[in-house]
Amino acid sequence: MDHGQLQGAMFLLQRYYLLFSNEIKMISKVDEDGFIVVSRSRRRRMKLSSRSGSKIIGNCNAYKAFSNVHDCTADEDEISARDIEQIITNACNKKEMIDYSHIIINLLCECLSGCKLSSIWAIGVGSFCRSWYCGRDQLALLLHLKEYFQCKVYFQEPCLTKEEKDWLCNHNICLSTTTDLLTCRLHDDIDEDVVLFYAPHCGHAVYNSVIYAHRKKLNRILIIGNNFHMMNFDTDCRTEHEGSNKVENTVNVYQWHNAMKLDSSELRALFLYSKSCNSLQFPILSSNFSAFNHTALHFQPENSPLLQIPEEIPRYLLYGYGIVI
Repeated sequence: MDHGQLQGAMFLLQRYYLLFSNEIKMISKVDEDGFIVVSRSRRRRMKLSSRSGSKIIGNCNAYKAFSNVHDCTADEDEISARDIEQIITNACNKKEMIDYSHIIINLLCECLSGCKLSSIWAIGVGSFCRSWYCGRDQLALLLHLKEYFQCKVYFQEPCLTKEEKDWLCNHNICLSTTTDLLTCRLHDDIDEDVVLFYAPHCGHAVYNSVIYAHRKKLNRILIIGNNFHMMNFDTDCRTEHEGSNKVENTVNVYQWHNAMKLDSSELRALFLYSKSCNSLQFPILSSNFSAFNHTALHFQPENSPLLQIPEEIPRYLLYGYGIVI
């Protein structure tokens, strides 16, 4: 086992400990918009953590993907803006990250085929104020992409400290206050522009909502996220796609006492897109295995016919309450 694999294994062990240790309990809160926000108890501070806070997937109607909760990752000893600057600068200047960013830039240029990248929407990157957070390296790559493509970058993340928000604003990154993932981010009057959705390790419903929102313009979006071709859909969406009636499947989620009935239409857009898109797998970042493991760049093949995604607005039961660590 090489160093990168060992570090990845240690990260997973740390994550499982945080999830299942009796000393760390999960507290659920329901905000005014109906979102479930899950955060860890702060009674005992743990030095090791891969990521602060949780990603909010969406409410049951999928009209919004993020809550309006502020500073939900704040520690008693928040990192200063100066410390954040040093942490991110160090991450960006590492030779491994510079080489890694060149690889990803080449993948993007291959997909763009001469088209202009007009903007990048970073979704659910998470907190980045600690040197061991996955968000640190994910933000470092994002900054390299921003510098190379010279495009507008929007950052959509509900769990940030005040210092992190200030840092983003001071580095010309637009902190998006929208809670909507069902809004198309493309301009109708500029047919050549392409938007990149930068969403490593988000939940299924985030990808599904983005795809649904751009169902008429899928040839003009790129998605960086969990490899869609490796996803295991919990319901047999293929059966529904081939013309059968609504498929229901009883599943048990997080050991809930009452099983939920999952409508296969929850991830219809993601399922259909995964069957038609091309993907380019990201290499492993050896210094931080979990930052981009199983991550890929997704795009529609050139001159491919328009994917027929139903107009029905996605409604989430199971995936609406998914929490991505």
